Amino acid sequence: MHATTFDIVSYAVLVVSFALWVTVHVSLSWGLVTRRPAWHGVLGFVVIPLAPLFGFKQELRGRAILWLMSLAAYTAAYLVASQV
Repeated sequence: MHATTFDIVSYAVLVVSFALWVTVHVSLSWGLVTRRPAWHGVLGFVVIPLAPLFGFKQELRGRAILWLMSLAAYTAAYLVASQV
């Protein structure tokens, strides 16, 4: 069984979108650690859904929106790749 171009592209998008989401998550958590209270960054890193919530509260809206968008892209790519 040979992989089609669609298979290769869908898995590549899956990997890239996951890497983007993880990178943005670490960046958002680090941005939260550098602001007060710093425990928001640590808790946001461990309890993943809290990161964008704390990001919106701490004026890191750009990173929080990018976090949500990259999670949506990863979810869509996962659903497409799981159908292959």
